[in-house]
Amino acid sequence: MGTSNSEWDDPLYRETYYKHLESQFDTESGRAATMIMNVLSIDENHGDKNIITGIKYFREKGGVIESDAPTAFLNDDEKDAVTYGGDFRPRLYVMLLAQKWTAGIENKTIFVKNSNSYSWEANHPS
Repeated sequence: MGTSNSEWDDPLYRETYYKHLESQFDTESGRAATMIMNVLSIDENHGDKNIITGIKYFREKGGVIESDAPTAFLNDDEKDAVTYGGDFRPRLYVMLLAQKWTAGIENKTIFVKNSNSYSWEANHPS
């Protein structure tokens, strides 16, 4: 996130960050992120099971996210933000899921099937 702890400790700062992230849903980058989550084949046998569960839910629901969405991949601040004021925020949920997916691919905790660079096999040769 690139923020200092003192900034992040400010609830107003956090909510401003989450509102900005949520607003990205309707942008080209937000649409691209959701399209990529639908298109890329993830390796469900390897990687972060919590993120995989979130992606599977996203796909099964056709991107229509409801308050029963799995949240185990979110930290406590993110869980609070997704249900801020008692209202579920599906656009924020999707953008956080997209962030976690991207970070997981970069950090090699999520793997893409049939990829020369991002598959389990490419990163764990026998």
